Amino acid sequence: MLKRKIDKLLLDWKNRSGRKVLLLRGARQVGKTFSVRELSRTFVSTIEVNFIETPEVASFFRGGSLEPLAILRKLEAYYDKSLEEGRSLLFFDEIQACPEAITALRFFHEKLPGLHVIAAGSLLEFALAEISSFGVGRIESLFMYPMMLEEFFSALGSSRLYDICKAAQPTAPMDATLHAKACEILKLYSIIGGLPEVVQTYSTTRDFIACSAKLDNLALGYEDDFSKYNTRVAPLKLRETLRAVAAQAGRKFVYSHIKPGSSTSGYDQAIELLRLAGLVYVVRSAAANGLPLGAEVNQKRFKIIPFDIGLYNRLADLNPAQILLEDANSTAHSGPQAEVLCGLELIANASAFERAALYYWSREDRGSSAEVDYLVEANSAIVPIEVKANRKGQMQSLYMLMRQKGIKRGIRSSLENFGTFEAPSGESIVEVIPLYAIGAWAGRA
Repeated sequence: MLKRKIDKLLLDWKNRSGRKVLLLRGARQVGKTFSVRELSRTFVSTIEVNFIETPEVASFFRGGSLEPLAILRKLEAYYDKSLEEGRSLLFFDEIQACPEAITALRFFHEKLPGLHVIAAGSLLEFALAEISSFGVGRIESLFMYPMMLEEFFSALGSSRLYDICKAAQPTAPMDATLHAKACEILKLYSIIGGLPEVVQTYSTTRDFIACSAKLDNLALGYEDDFSKYNTRVAPLKLRETLRAVAAQAGRKFVYSHIKPGSSTSGYDQAIELLRLAGLVYVVRSAAANGLPLGAEVNQKRFKIIPFDIGLYNRLADLNPAQILLEDANSTAHSGPQAEVLCGLELIANASAFERAALYYWSREDRGSSAEVDYLVEANSAIVPIEVKANRKGQMQSLYMLMRQKGIKRGIRSSLENFGTFEAPSGESIVEVIPLYAIGAWAGRA
């Protein structure tokens, strides 16, 4: 069984006094239903309502009162189960298929506060965008993502190794042999990604071909979902945009590069739909003049990364065998893949109680451009992160940013072991955090 860090957050929610109705948000196939079912084992009884599998149940929420006790009695009769406050779980899955049920959630909190209620859905954001108020102050959200590196290490039976990775510091590097092993697992993760179905396949079979087939099927499944957005943007345009995200990963996104020679009309809406579906993350260009980072962003300058590194490989037509055969100086097929992986780790290790945001810094002066891959907030200060796919590479952009903004601490994330060195000015420090540990570092920052 795959262990997920969010399972503890769900258990904490269950045991918390004064808890609210929980909305579990995330893209399709990240493991939302599985984690809720694992939590349900800790209850005396559970009713699971899937509004896609049993659409007739939606009638309980339509054409009448949304009084929760009346709805609960109908559900108990339909499923021939009884629910008890404090001892039972009511789980609404694929709730986006019944917007009236989303509206009803607030009343469950108000009238049945002792009943544990969780709602989840793969296209939930679309339904929420069309509901004027769904219970602010009565509903709390928990955001779920594909499996992070720490969970991948655990799935492969290397949780103790990751504990050592988390404990290492720039002033106390990893043992060289353990560092090399961690880099190899990182390479596996850069191929397989974090979608639970694919990780489970690899952990039980070690079959890369089977994992690639799973990823291809999942990619087709996501593209099939595009037909559900047809009233907004043509499915073909969404497919083109998703593949353009993979092609342009690691650099400023340019609409005209999606389909050269064609009109760019509608592609901005396609990006917004992909973002709402959780399939891509937008990395905003921030000025880095102060906190919060989102206070000064250039709306016209941004990068986009796919939500899973394994899916990125398939969309970008990267060959797993080619990545495996790369020498020890490279964890990824290219710099963009390392940058995508780093960004996904930053998101997955951010607070699960709010939507994660990514930022980077760039300067595009005539004859002099510069870019730093990510900016994060740590200990009330801006910390820039420069990502390298191997153990080499210059960092003039990082040094320039630190000098111009008076930043005293920067991060270089690569395949190097932990370490530290002074910036050329001698007034700032650059810490080396291996790519396999950047998520653990972010979780503490």
